[in-house]
Amino acid sequence: TDPNEAPDSLINMNEEAQNGAYDKALFRDKIITKMLTSLHEIKHPNVLLIGEAGTGKTQLVEELARRIELESDTLPKYFQDKIIYELPINSLVAGGSLVGEIEQRVKDILDFATNPDNNAILYIDEIHQLYSKTSSTQDTIAQQLKPALARGDLHVIASTTTQEGRRLATDPAIQRRFSKITVPELTKEETLGILELVRPKYEKHNEIIIPVDLLPEIVSLADEYLNTARPDSALTLID
Repeated sequence: TDPNEAPDSLINMNEEAQNGAYDKALFRDKIITKMLTSLHEIKHPNVLLIGEAGTGKTQLVEELARRIELESDTLPKYFQDKIIYELPINSLVAGGSLVGEIEQRVKDILDFATNPDNNAILYIDEIHQLYSKTSSTQDTIAQQLKPALARGDLHVIASTTTQEGRRLATDPAIQRRFSKITVPELTKEETLGILELVRPKYEKHNEIIIPVDLLPEIVSLADEYLNTARPDSALTLID
């Protein structure tokens, strides 16, 4: 495999950002600064985002890809040519009937991501899936990742929910490799600001008008009836 060519299982988030797939993330500048600081460390340049389901952990990574592509001059020079690749754990396992086949896929990804010429940052959503008690395949992937993380030649952003993150506590070695960053739920006022930002997109998509004075009601109803955190609950309801 060409070490400079991204393996098929990786999703280039910078390309997605370039194509306008991501909305601007509001009210998250402090957390993004923390992410950038941790990713720039020499020894453990890895970040673990922890928060309730719906707080927007993936959107923080999308926002970083968006800024690299569209507003790179606002970032430290070190990040201006970085490319974020999402590594969906399910796609690694899918279609790989033999453990050796999956190991080879992971090896190809690690060869690519640890090659400094590729400027890669890996994003692993729901990293707790690697600690599934039922799947030896996932455990194999976790064991392959650890040495690369330990050497510090892999840049990773991972995310997990507060509850599922407890699975990682069973592996102190992996915990030491990551800087933990808590992603809190947005306030009602902040969520309202996000709905105002995305309202034109939803109006256009559904060919309807969403009155501005309806937005606070959407936030309240989402809080009451949906079991995910803000802002995701309100965005799900407006959709």
